[in-house]
Amino acid sequence: MLVSCSGRQAVVNAPLDPLLTSTPAPTPLAFDPIDFAIELGPEWKMEREGNSYIFNDERTLRQITIAVLRPKKTLTKTEIEQVGRETIKVRQGVIKELSNGNATLGETKLVEVPEGFDFTFSATDPVNGVKIRSTTFARSQRIVTVSFNKYRPSPTDEELDRQFASILVEVKLKD
Repeated sequence: MLVSCSGRQAVVNAPLDPLLTSTPAPTPLAFDPIDFAIELGPEWKMEREGNSYIFNDERTLRQITIAVLRPKKTLTKTEIEQVGRETIKVRQGVIKELSNGNATLGETKLVEVPEGFDFTFSATDPVNGVKIRSTTFARSQRIVTVSFNKYRPSPTDEELDRQFASILVEVKLKD
């Protein structure tokens, strides 16, 4: 069945051919809230939970979570680093708690950038069968954490890093 829309009125036409009645091609997901923008393929579905945006690809068991925190005032460089470290510590604590203390946390890598700091760490949670990569972009006006979870079957660390890097390039922080 073909549906065409004109203004507020939809017109339904009879199918032209039984082969043309299949599901239309999925469209990519473009999401653009006030703090960041992201473009993902059509396999991703988005939901909102508190201050987090959760994107799920149920077919390949991948999940992206983007959490946004806004400080009450513009942070100094020293405060940006402190808040970034605290944000990472909380995230790592949640991962440990969800795994009943069994998660293995990788070293946190800190990169200073002109706008603030980027904190990245990895984790493996054997209880829930998930490998995690997480980066927190700590800036004076906002703290944005992007986490990528890949459930079983687990990829190699190199493949997980590649997948996470391809997601990070799609996240655009806003001023």
